[in-house]
Amino acid sequence: MKHSLIITAFLACVGFMPAQAQEDTFLKHDPVQVVIKNNLLGFPMLEPNIALELGFGGRYSAYYEGYRPRIHNFGKNKVWLEANVWNVGARYWLRDWNKSGKHSMTGHFLGAYYMEGNVDIQSKNKGFQAPVQTFGVEYGYVIHLDRKLRLELSAGIGYLTADYDRYHVSADGETLNYRYSGKTHWFGPTKGSISLVLLLNKIKK
Repeated sequence: MKHSLIITAFLACVGFMPAQAQEDTFLKHDPVQVVIKNNLLGFPMLEPNIALELGFGGRYSAYYEGYRPRIHNFGKNKVWLEANVWNVGARYWLRDWNKSGKHSMTGHFLGAYYMEGNVDIQSKNKGFQAPVQTFGVEYGYVIHLDRKLRLELSAGIGYLTADYDRYHVSADGETLNYRYSGKTHWFGPTKGSISLVLLLNKIKK
């Protein structure tokens, strides 16, 4: 339910533009650029992720991104990792892509984002569980590879908070014995991506 409300608000924000902007821009150009992308830093086979980004007005875009990493018994340390993480963001592009034709949605951008999720990490018989929240600002650059293919490089800095539980795993490997809880705060790098980007709609020459 919570995610449904967030996605609805996200789409509503994307669809809203002042009447004058619609007259000056939307009637002359494709109204929305539709993009899907995959963060290659997530090693897609181990950490499935996908993002949908909608560009509008020549200089603005908004996106929704989800991660669902699953790593069980990975290596000698028997690492267990599970997480469900999503984030939303908005960007301002320094290049007006309505004037750049096939180079649509390339160049420098500035943005802000909010990220939330649940993380469960276990190494041998010790584990860490926490709901995580973070928000921050980002900078990135998108390289034109082909008419509809891009490579995005971005990094974000922000504030992260998590209410965590530390636990030990019993000898049977199934029972969790919780030891203590706490709260952690962090300010610093909280986001990074090298993403392959595919534009789905028609790009004008």
